[in-house]
Amino acid sequence: MRHLKTLGIAAMIVSLFAAGLIATSCCSNKHESVSAEHFIYLLEERPVSTTAHAEFIGVAGDRAFLREWRGGGWWNDAGDHVLSVLLSELPAEVAADLRRGVNPWHPQASRKTKIEWKKLPD
Repeated sequence: MRHLKTLGIAAMIVSLFAAGLIATSCCSNKHESVSAEHFIYLLEERPVSTTAHAEFIGVAGDRAFLREWRGGGWWNDAGDHVLSVLLSELPAEVAADLRRGVNPWHPQASRKTKIEWKKLPD
């Protein structure tokens, strides 16, 4: 009878640990502020992948926002993330479009070339 009680407690501890892992790997919803270079990289230059995706959300106040989804487990910081950048840090043409409500990364956007962005030196 004593074995059953110990086994029950051990099973409960393992179940709680497993539930914690599942909850942390499925529900991320983090926000972080990023550089303009990284923001543009995610929307224009990152290779198409089944383990990561980014899409422009919109503008609020003085910031532009995108949603980034990263696949993988909790060790890989998986899940949805909201990233933002100050409009003043983006190229003037892009910031002006965004303030007018134009999404330059939408497939139907009139701008057909990538945003010219000066790469930072290594």
